[in-house]
Amino acid sequence: MCRTPLGFILRKRATREGFPARDATLSLSLSSISSGAWYDCRWRGVAFALAHAKTGPRPQNWRAGSSRRMQKVAITQRVSVVPEYGERRDCLDQAWTRFLATCGLIPLALPNVVEVAVELCAGADVTGLVLSGGNDLAVLGGDAPERDAVESALLDLAERRGLPVLGVCRGMQVIQQRFAIPLRRVENHVAQHQLIRIDGKPTEVNSYHYFAAFESRPPLDVWAVADDGVVEAIRHSSQPITGIMWHPERCSPFSPADVALFRQVFAVE
Repeated sequence: MCRTPLGFILRKRATREGFPARDATLSLSLSSISSGAWYDCRWRGVAFALAHAKTGPRPQNWRAGSSRRMQKVAITQRVSVVPEYGERRDCLDQAWTRFLATCGLIPLALPNVVEVAVELCAGADVTGLVLSGGNDLAVLGGDAPERDAVESALLDLAERRGLPVLGVCRGMQVIQQRFAIPLRRVENHVAQHQLIRIDGKPTEVNSYHYFAAFESRPPLDVWAVADDGVVEAIRHSSQPITGIMWHPERCSPFSPADVALFRQVFAVE
């Protein structure tokens, strides 16, 4: 794998932006790029913040000169259908990258192609899997069956390898569906602020979903519930599987409790 002049440029920029040059290593394979194959980008330390220094805010709690190594976590993407171009696009809110970086995690965005997503996740030395929100499940009228197939295959992989899984909104519904928990349409669950009970304590979260469960059963334990009985968070009794119905990446500023949850689930030191 060869070093390109870009690496030198990044190291110079690292120094100018106040980053240690050793944390700004970007390795690219020119032969892979020219042949259209997958290429490998390896980020170390706070290289994420370097790459985004001019394009967006730095992660919360970021500290110049930090040499803390960030763990890699795989994350699924929503499917955006664009009829005018005949395209089905995979996309992920940039807020996810900022939120995960705040948690000490670097996201590996997975495409909605089963074989490729599983291969990437299996070979990337990830610390866990995030099932993100967006797109209703196909059985509930959603228009992204390829995503359903990808996330089902990824859950199989995570179970085989013992990888921690955290499902957000739709991601929690994917987990519930896997364990045959019935989901049905709900009202009044699209709001920027909603009061729920987390471990019995009143807590304000956001809510952006039209389907939910009103019950659970082993092995999925409930640890958060809305006033109308909607299950808002689940946890597997013996496997490292967690689900929440709110969107932590949409909070501004990010909730310390959400950051702590992700750090706990993915064992961030």
